[in-house]
Amino acid sequence: MACLQLPAPTLQLPGGPAGSFPVGWDEATGQTVGAVNVDLASVDLADDTAYAVEASFVAFDSTTPKAIAYQRIGCVYRSGGGNAAHASGSPLDQADIDGGGATDAEIRVTGSDGKVYFRVTGEAAKTYDWRCWYRLTPHS
Repeated sequence: MACLQLPAPTLQLPGGPAGSFPVGWDEATGQTVGAVNVDLASVDLADDTAYAVEASFVAFDSTTPKAIAYQRIGCVYRSGGGNAAHASGSPLDQADIDGGGATDAEIRVTGSDGKVYFRVTGEAAKTYDWRCWYRLTPHS
């Protein structure tokens, strides 16, 4: 009896040769030069909807070299027909910072424009190239 040989399944990791990222996630990139804030992405929130928000951030300074990674998980919502967006509680966070430093990455709402932002903060005298993968799971 002959067997059908199928190729083994493969997993393309983020930043792999094809520059792919996880299925169901969106990707954003940017750069910080010095201790500045940069919004890598923003997403409009639907009215009367809550979202579970997940974000993975990674940064690299090739001059030092220095690498940084952050994981953020939180809940945001927009309610009542206005533009107010709200964060529910404090986001769960994990950070892995190579050699300390004053960088940061956050899931952020302003309360006035109905959006959630994926913001990073650089470090004085350093240039970081950032990448963020994020996803929102809605519930209304």
